[in-house]
Amino acid sequence: MTQGYCVKCKEKQEFVNARDDVMRNGRRCIRGACAVCGTGMFKIRGLLEKPPAENVVIPIVSTPDSGSTRRTDSTT
Repeated sequence: MTQGYCVKCKEKQEFVNARDDVMRNGRRCIRGACAVCGTGMFKIRGLLEKPPAENVVIPIVSTPDSGSTRRTDSTT
């Protein structure tokens, strides 16, 4: 089973009724209770797997008045 840190027992304990969940920021987590004292426990895991990004080409255009180059997308 999965272990997590129990703040009441102050040591690592096994989860009881553990369930996988996803936080709002996209990270995975485990929620459950301590097997010894029953206090709620929470463990943050890694990010969800994302598919590899395809080759994205951002076109660069030059402005006729200044001769400088700028990106066409608005990433500021």
